[in-house]
This record gives sequence, C-alpha cells and structure tokens, in this order.
Amino acid sequence: MNKRQKGAVLSYINTFVQIFANLIYVPILLNSIGDREYGLYQLLASIIAYLSVMETSLSASVMRFYCKYKSLGQKEEMENTLGTSRLIFRGITLVIAAATVVIYAVFEPVFGASLDAGEIREGKIMLLLLMINVIININNYNYVAVINANEQFAFLKILGIVTQLVQPLAVVLIIRKAPYALTVVIIQVTVNLIVALIRQWYARVRLGAVVKLHRLDKKLMRDMLVFSAGIILAAAADQIFWKTDQVILGQMYGTALVAVYSIGSQIYLSYMPLGMAVSSVFMPRVSGIYEVEHNMGAISDLFVKVGRITFYVLALVFSGFFLYGKEFISWWAGDGMTDAYCIALIVMAPFTIDLIQNLGLTILQVVDRYAFRAKIYFVVAVLNIVSTIILARQFQGIGAAVSTGVSMFIGSGLIMNWYYWKRIGLDIIKFWKNILPIAAGTVLAAAIGFGIKLIFPSGGILLLALQIALYCLIYAAVMWAVCLNGYEKGMVGKIFAKLKRH
Repeated sequence: MNKRQKGAVLSYINTFVQIFANLIYVPILLNSIGDREYGLYQLLASIIAYLSVMETSLSASVMRFYCKYKSLGQKEEMENTLGTSRLIFRGITLVIAAATVVIYAVFEPVFGASLDAGEIREGKIMLLLLMINVIININNYNYVAVINANEQFAFLKILGIVTQLVQPLAVVLIIRKAPYALTVVIIQVTVNLIVALIRQWYARVRLGAVVKLHRLDKKLMRDMLVFSAGIILAAAADQIFWKTDQVILGQMYGTALVAVYSIGSQIYLSYMPLGMAVSSVFMPRVSGIYEVEHNMGAISDLFVKVGRITFYVLALVFSGFFLYGKEFISWWAGDGMTDAYCIALIVMAPFTIDLIQNLGLTILQVVDRYAFRAKIYFVVAVLNIVSTIILARQFQGIGAAVSTGVSMFIGSGLIMNWYYWKRIGLDIIKFWKNILPIAAGTVLAAAIGFGIKLIFPSGGILLLALQIALYCLIYAAVMWAVCLNGYEKGMVGKIFAKLKRH
C-alpha cells in the first residue's frame, strides 16, 4: 500500500472516528449545557468561520506553489515560498484581528433582540478565543503544506484521529463542572495549539523544512495572492453555504432553532470528509502529472477513478441515512430534533455531486483555473443568502436547507460540470457514465433495505443497529455483483490481503 493509499484509508478512519466521537459527544453536550448554550456555540462558530476563509485559502496557495517547486527539485524556491507565505500570513493575522474587533462591536446590536444579556456577554468572550484559534491555524499552514508535499499523510491523519478522540473526551470530563459553551471553546483552542506545535516540530525536525525568505520575490508574492484571491472567493461562498443559514436563523429565531439546524448540519458536515478523504492526498500526484508529464488525459482518468471510489462510500452513507436517519436522530439527539433529518437530506443530495468531483478542485488549483469556480460560487452563494432569508421566514430551518440545496445544485451540478468539460478538458461524459451504474446499484440496494424495514420496523437502538449492519452487507453484495470493475475488485482484494497478513 503506497503513501496515497495509506493516507486515503487513514482519512476514512479519521472520519469514522469523528462520527463515532460525535455519536457520544453531541448528546452529552446537549444534555450538559442545554439547547440554548449549544445553539450559542454553533452560532459563534458560524460567525468566526468567515474569518477562517483567509486561513484555508492561503493554505491552498502555499501547497500549490510548494508542490510545484518540489516536483521540479528547486529547493531554494521551496524555502522562499514558505518564507514569502509567512510574510503574507503575518499581514493576514492583522486583518483578522481588525475584523474581529468590528464583529465584537456590532455583535450586541445585531443579536441583542434574539439573545439575552448573559448570552451576549459569553458570546463576546467566545468570539475573541475563536479568533485566536484562527490565527494559530493560519500561522501553522506552512508546516501542513510541507507535510502534505512530502506525502507524509499518515502522520497528519493519525494526529487528526488522536485529536478527534482527545478533544471530546476533555470536554466531557470538564463540562460537568463548568457547563457552558465557553468551556468547549477554551478546550478547543488549547488542543489546537498543542496540535499546531506538534506539526511545526515534525515539519522542521523530521522533514528538515526551512522557512527562509532568500529574497522578496514580488512575482511569487503576487502569484500567491492572485491564486489565493480565487480560493478566498470560493471559500467565502462555502462559508455562506455552510454557516450563513445558522446566522440568519439565529438572528430571526434565537439559539433554540440554531441548535436544531446545527444537528442537521452536523450530519452533512460529517458527510463532507468522506468525499474529501481520497482526493485530499492527490495534490502532489496531480501536480507532478501536470508540471512534468503535461498529460491531461491521465488527469481525466484519475478524476474518474477517484470519483467512483468516493461515490461507493457516499452512496452507502446517503442511502443508509435515507432509510434509517430519522430513527437515528431521534435516538441520538432527542425527539425535538427530528426536523434535522429533513434538513440533512435536503443538503446532502446535491452536495454528493460536489464531493464525488472533489478532485476537480485540486485540478483547478494545479492548472491555475480556480478563479472561475470562485466567481460562480460567490455569485450563487450571494443569491443563496437572499433566498434563505425569504424561505426561512416561511419555513424556518427547512426553508433555509432548500435554499442551500438548490443553490449548490446549480453551482456544483450544472455550471461546474460544464466548465470541467468544455474549459478544463475533463471527460465529464465518461465520468457520469461511470457514476450512473453505481447510482442504479444503490437504488437497488436501498429498495431491498426498505423492504426489510417494512417487514421488521425499528424498535430500539439494538434493532436499528442490526438493520444498519445488514444494509451495509446488502449494499456491499450489490456493489460487488453489479458495479465494481476489475481494478476496484483487485484493490479490495489487496486491502483484505494486507489486513490478513497483519
């Protein structure tokens, strides 16, 4: 198993650990701090997410240029890329601090009508702490880029798995004595700081990374900022899709409705890493094909291959959630959270298109054509704000989810597929010809699962768990018999052979 395969497998393990931790963590958190405190935490996390836009966009820029120079063997340029990005990160840190001061000043006027005085005070403190969290991440992304460029995916994924376990455990242990949303934020910032220091040590000591500004390369700085500008627009659009709904609902209805919507968002945001797990380890490979081999056909084939593998996982989760999600949410978060089932499904359906084509975002970054996606997503996201306000007034959380889902389908499902096909040169017709048989197999498996559910309706968590396990076996059997090609069957065989040896 090569580094990319190990990285992909560990990404899925990380995701499943996160989901498992949330199964235990979220109900305890809801019971310990209550709906309103939980809603306040989610509201503040939604607001601060807009500041993290610059964080994620610049990390992609560092990764793109560092991988480029690494594939060309230009060590001094690699070091200068890190030195230039460090200079940019310091400037961005000042911008984020200034933006936080503005948000702090307007927080009470904007939310004073829907939050009480105690929530306002606590929210302001949380805002400052979450700003510190973003700044820690920004100044750590040089080291993340180095680790990824050296394809040391296993280190990052294992560190992520440990973090997913330690942070909820710390919250559960401490929250009993201090049952507040603020407690959760303090623990989150502390754990994040420790993780950042570990990444820095690994990149500098184990990988020998040197962050050095050999010269002020204005062209490199301009190229990085121009590249980042497109990522910033796209990241801003993503934050509008994922976080604005909760901000709007919080302003209209208060923290209780935000808590319900956030349960739905926990589901579809847990769905997101399943689609990114495979594609996230392919930046060095795509960069090498493009910069050295100049082979767009090979990139297109990789796009299809990764899309199929990703869809097998996503189709299982989506169809399983469609069948058993309502009962699961009632057990997990309580009967008052059943609307979260519809919210999650409405968003997950169009989101699946974006996730199975997630490698396309890496390809756009490598070929430096990300700006188009950024512009389209930003326009669609702004329209989503307007439609969310209209639909949320009529249908509350369900209306907000419909607005987000339709906007996402237009951006990801229609416009981006046209662009990949006509402007980038990816074989989109071949892609969907490979995806549709898997979709048909999923419908067949879901129909069998639905029939079993009618005969043996859920009657408690044990029976629900047995039904889900049985459905997983049915799905695997249908996929093996109908959908998997020779390469995929061989890959499954190698994984099982590897596990058997261990």
